[in-house]
This record gives sequence, structure tokens and C-alpha cells, in this order.
Amino acid sequence: MSRSASLYPASQVIAQIVRNSGYSPTGLLWALGYTDVDAELPGLESWLMNGEGPRSVIAEIAAAYPDEAQGLYRAVAETKVMIADGVDPAELERAKEIARFVPFLLAVGERRVPTQICIFGVSGSFERWCIIRIPHRILKRRVEEQLAWMPRLMARYKRRNEGMVPFFGRLVGFKLIQFGGYYQFDVDGRLVEHVDKPFRPGECWVELR
Repeated sequence: MSRSASLYPASQVIAQIVRNSGYSPTGLLWALGYTDVDAELPGLESWLMNGEGPRSVIAEIAAAYPDEAQGLYRAVAETKVMIADGVDPAELERAKEIARFVPFLLAVGERRVPTQICIFGVSGSFERWCIIRIPHRILKRRVEEQLAWMPRLMARYKRRNEGMVPFFGRLVGFKLIQFGGYYQFDVDGRLVEHVDKPFRPGECWVELR
């Protein structure tokens, strides 16, 4: 596929069927028995990109993949309702992400990469050593009140770790991470700036095989 499928349920289900088949969209049409693939490809791509297209394509896919038929038809029906109601699936997904996201504090060390990375990973990674969870009662307050309360959490972290960030060296500051941006604090908990762009902390995990 030259582009990603849309977030409409029908597009997502069809894209998953295409991936599971091991074919490209063109190859899937050949496998379904179409002889004039060039004529049919725009219909399949319309389902992938726009969540709607020729019903004949849906019928052929459902017949070829009967285990997926029920979920496919359900996704098509859901998509039809969304389009009729003017629901943008991208905006809907963003709203869900915002609702799921919980702000947190991040302690920042002088190193960008942790030392002893395997031990760091198995001992709790960022969640244990760098992330400071904020009490729900504080998150319910206005942002100005939250900012005034954050230095208490920072001072507690700094005192507990004696001015260090485990595996990252000397503590150099903190970030209050929100969904679309973050507040930067210095090592003593003083507000430095607000950055209006997303920040995502690193990830680390260990697989034992």
C-alpha cells in the first residue's frame, strides 16, 4: 500500500486482511479471481483510504475470508454511520488518546542513555527510576495550581535520590509532561519555560528468550 489506511473501521479491517494475506492490494485482487485488476484496484484503494467503495469488493473479500466476514460487515456498517454523521476517525482517535493520557513528571539526568541498560530495563525502566506520578487530586486542579504544587514532588525526588537520577547521572531538571507539550523546570523546581510541542520519554524493555 502506498499510503496508510484511514482510521475508519472498514479501512482498518480490510487493511488487516490484506496484511494477513501476505499479498499487496493488487496481489489480493488477483487471489480473489479478478482478471482486470487495474480496473478493480481503485475500488479496493477507496475502501482503504476513504472507508467506502464498491460493495462488490466487500462481498468478494467476505466470500474468500469467511472467518473475517462478520467483523468486516460490522465494520462497514459502523463506518457508514460515522460518514453519515460526519465523524472524523482521526479526530475521534485523538480525543480518545487525550482522554487516556495522564500527565506526569519526568526527572532528567545528564546522560541521554542509561548505564547498565539491561539492569535498568529489568528493574523497572523509566517508570520506576525517572517518572514521578502525580496524585489525582492535584491533576484535577487548574494548571496554575498544578505548577505551584510540582516543586514538592521534585524536592522529594531530589532528596530521595541525593541529587541523582539512577542510571542517568546527575539530576539536571524536570519536565511536566502533558499531551501536547511540557513544562520545563530546573533542578531546584523553578519553572523555566513551556514548550508547545509533544515530548515522549524513551522506552526500554528486556526480552528473555
